[in-house]
Amino acid sequence: MARDAGGHRPLHYWVRGEQFRFASEARGLLANADIPLVANQHRIAQQLSRIPEMSGGTYFQGISSVPPGHTVVWERGRVTVRDFWQPCNVPQLRLRDPREYAEGLRSVLEAAVRDRIEDFSAVGSHLSGGLDSSSVTATAARILQERGGHVSAYTAVPSAAVNDAGFPGYFCDESAHAAATVALYPNMKHVLIPNISGSLLHTLDRMSSGAERPQLTPGTLCWIQAICADAAGRGLPAMLTGAMGNFTISWDGRRALSTLIASGRIPEAVRLARARRKNGTAWSGLVKSALGPLLPSRIRRVLRGRGGEDNLQDEIGWRRDFVTRAGLDPREVLDCMESLDSRSLRIWCIRRADPGGIAAAIHRLTGVEEMDPTGDRRVVEFCLSVPEEHYCANGRKRSLIKDAMSGILPPKVLEERRRGRQSADILFHLTIEKAELEAELARLKTIDLAVRCLNLPALESVVQAWPSPPFKEEHMARVSPLMRAISMGRFIRRLEEGTLFRDRLPVPA
Repeated sequence: MARDAGGHRPLHYWVRGEQFRFASEARGLLANADIPLVANQHRIAQQLSRIPEMSGGTYFQGISSVPPGHTVVWERGRVTVRDFWQPCNVPQLRLRDPREYAEGLRSVLEAAVRDRIEDFSAVGSHLSGGLDSSSVTATAARILQERGGHVSAYTAVPSAAVNDAGFPGYFCDESAHAAATVALYPNMKHVLIPNISGSLLHTLDRMSSGAERPQLTPGTLCWIQAICADAAGRGLPAMLTGAMGNFTISWDGRRALSTLIASGRIPEAVRLARARRKNGTAWSGLVKSALGPLLPSRIRRVLRGRGGEDNLQDEIGWRRDFVTRAGLDPREVLDCMESLDSRSLRIWCIRRADPGGIAAAIHRLTGVEEMDPTGDRRVVEFCLSVPEEHYCANGRKRSLIKDAMSGILPPKVLEERRRGRQSADILFHLTIEKAELEAELARLKTIDLAVRCLNLPALESVVQAWPSPPFKEEHMARVSPLMRAISMGRFIRRLEEGTLFRDRLPVPA
C-alpha cells in the first residue's frame, strides 16, 4: 500500500497473526466484529501534550495509518514501513537573479491549482484576509477566466461584535481584505458565512466522528463545515484551501538568521539583522532568532523558565502523570524543535501534517472535495529548494509570496502586517453553551480514561471563572486549552460508550 506525499487521502490497516486487513478509514476496519473498539492511550497522551504522531498511530488500539509519503508492505506476516518521499533530500536552488525565485513560485503554484480544477468550470475557495488562501483563490480565478469559469470565494465573518483593540497584532473581521481581492476579478463571487451557527459542540462531535480523531482547533470547525455545505448547495464539487501555505508558499523565514550563522555566512546574517531591525524587529527578538537554535537545550530551558515560558502549552487541560506513564516527555520534543534550523523546522511541520481525516470528514458530511494546492508535492519541493533568506529578503517577512503575488493581490493584503484572528467571536457562542460545557465536565468524571488523562478540576475552574465581554486575546488563550480538552474528552467518552460512530453521517455518492 502507498499513500500520497501530502496525506490527502486516508489509508488504514490492521494486523493479527497471518491476518491483514485494510480500509480507507478506520471505521471500515472497526465494522468487523473481531476488531474491538478500544482507545489507544499512547496516541491520546501524544495529542494532549502536543507531541505529533509520525509513525502511523491512530486513536484506536491495533489500527495503524499509513503515514503520508510512505509505503506499507505485508509479506509472510511481516509489515515493513518505508518512506518513498524524503523532502530533506531536496537540493538547494541557486539562481543568479533573486526575482526568479518569485517567478518560479508563481509558476509552480499555478500548475498545482490548474491540475486540481482542470475538469471544473466553477469551484469554491476559502478566502481569508491572509496571503495563502488569497494567492490560491486569485490564481484559480485567473485560470478559470481563460475558459469563462468562475470562483465562489468564501469568507468566514464574525457573527457577534468583536473589537480589534482587544486582539493586538490581529484583525478579527477579514471580509474587507477578502473583498479587496474579489474586486480585482470579475469572475469571482464573494460569499460571507458566519463563523458559528448552530451548536458548536454538536458540530465538534460530527467532525470528530467524521475525521476519526478529536479536533485540535474546534473553533474553526463550524465555519469550515458551513462553507462546504453552502458550496454543496450551489453545486460546487471542490473547495480550494491554502492550509499548508504557512510552511510552503508564505514561509516567513523565522530562523533564517541562525541558519546563516550556522553555515558561516556571517556577512549575510548581519545584513539581514540590520534589515529586520530597520523594519521594526526588537533587538531581543533578533538575538533570540539568531542564537536560540544554536544554544544547548539546557540553556534554552533555563531561559524559557526565566521568561515564564516553561509551562507547556495547554498543560492546564491534561495530566502530566498520564503523559509520563506513556513514556513521553514533551520537553524533549520542544528542545528538538527549538534546535532545528529553518528548513528542517519546515520539513518537520510538513511531515507531521496529516489532512486525510479532515478531508474525508468534509467529504462525508457535505460531498465537497477539499483540495490544497499549497501542499502539492511540487510546490513543497520548490519551496524547500529556495534558500531561507529569500523568504525574508530586505527584512520583510513572507517576502517571497509577496513578490510572487505582486499585481495579482491587492496592496491591502500584501502590505498587511497583522494576522487574521479566526473565530474571534467563539467566546460569545461558548457563553451560550456554557451550561453544556459544565454538563460535559460532569459526565467526564464518570469515564475512567478521561479522569486519568484530563485535569478536570483545572478545567472546571476555567469554566467557573468565565470571562465577560468585551472579550480579549488573553481570554482566548485561557479558553483554547479548555476547548481542546473538551474535544478530547467528548471523543473519549463517545468511544468508551460505543457511540462514536453511531451518528448516521451522510455518505456521499
